[in-house]
Amino acid sequence: MAGKRDRQLRETYPAEPWRWRADWCEGRAESTTRALSVGFPWVFAFLWNLASFPMLFVIPAAVQRGNRVAAIGLLFPLIGVGLVAHAISATLRFRKFGVSVFEMEGQPFSPGGRMVGRIRANRALLPPDGFHLRLTCVRRSVSGSGEDRSVSEKILWRGERTMSRPLPGDDPERTLVPVSFEIPPDAPTTTLDDSDNRVLWVLDAAARAQGPEYRAEFEVPVFRKDGGAAGPTAAAPTTTDPAADARAAGPDPMAAYEAPERSYRPGDDPGILVRPSAGGGTEFFFSAARNPGPAAGWSAFVLIWCGSFWLVRHFGAPLIFPIVIALSGLVLLFVSLDLWLGTTRVVIESGVVRLTRGLLGAGPTRLIPCSEIKDTRLTIGMQSGDHSGTPYYTLNLVDSD
Repeated sequence: MAGKRDRQLRETYPAEPWRWRADWCEGRAESTTRALSVGFPWVFAFLWNLASFPMLFVIPAAVQRGNRVAAIGLLFPLIGVGLVAHAISATLRFRKFGVSVFEMEGQPFSPGGRMVGRIRANRALLPPDGFHLRLTCVRRSVSGSGEDRSVSEKILWRGERTMSRPLPGDDPERTLVPVSFEIPPDAPTTTLDDSDNRVLWVLDAAARAQGPEYRAEFEVPVFRKDGGAAGPTAAAPTTTDPAADARAAGPDPMAAYEAPERSYRPGDDPGILVRPSAGGGTEFFFSAARNPGPAAGWSAFVLIWCGSFWLVRHFGAPLIFPIVIALSGLVLLFVSLDLWLGTTRVVIESGVVRLTRGLLGAGPTRLIPCSEIKDTRLTIGMQSGDHSGTPYYTLNLVDSD
């Protein structure tokens, strides 16, 4: 029924894609949490455990016969326990909070403007550390089909803020969460035509509560009303001057509800050292293992890759396969070493930037005159997880050429 109504809206508003969804057309966005989405974790957990449960009987017998490598298979039933725990958590959260609604003001939201609205939650909430909001622009790509179908999501931009208190409302059993974000002027817009290659904007809200914590996710419309579009091939926005973006977006009507945030000070991040240099300038030192999460995940992948090398050798595969796996493994191992041991030292003094990067501080030094640097930009270099994961930023110095 909803699909039919959405098709009718496409026909009615061919030049206004922000009206192609029934909830967007009414100036709201419903959270993606549905009874069906809660049921999927149960179905997946059931099928996983159905396939892995027999291993609890087969693997111990194989280990007793001397095949200790078979014990690795016990990881599959252990993962099944985690899937069941996740399904229980999702069910309890849905039973407690149901479907939330993001009520939008002045939609569609445009690059260079401000996204303003309020989230209507079906519970009275007053979290001690406020409501944590994230607005994420993500490119979702689908490849393959059937059993070979895979979905990848790349974070293009993210903004975060915390609201200390809710908006006043007329229903004490519900909560109105204030929402306000500046959207970068060069941000790509929402795309709806190609379901296998989309740009979408996702608003996440989270808050601590007794029992399951509150979480809600909304897909919101970001379009250019003048007809100009930054479609799926548009470059990701770069963080250059947030203050300028805020001035372009206009005054923030929800500023009074934002939790006070202390500006960054040297020492806040133990992985980054900021101190005076020997020549009277400033030194920035990015230490080894400053991102242990991605480093650990990558190292686990390298171990799995090494296990595949052992398997192809054990089963007598043609020589070309272990050679290719071994050469690829060396590249993967170097990346892992760089994540654990790689350091970067930036010294700015006497009109020159000295950049030294290598393993444990050993590496070549590059000299860049400050007069040749025309801009600094932040870009997302890597991420962990999908659109709800963590982006990791790279600081870029742009020279005159």
